[in-house]
Amino acid sequence: MLIEDVERLIEKCYEMIEVSPGMRQDLAGKIHADFDLLMANETKELS
Repeated sequence: MLIEDVERLIEKCYEMIEVSPGMRQDLAGKIHADFDLLMANETKELS
């Protein structure tokens, strides 16, 4: 099997994956919290 065929199959698989609104909200909250923590640590380092 050619790698191009494998890549196409993987792309089709990813097209079928959906994130529920609740999961999206949870992920967004975690990303925002991580970003806030990174920014706070960077601010401390600059002081």
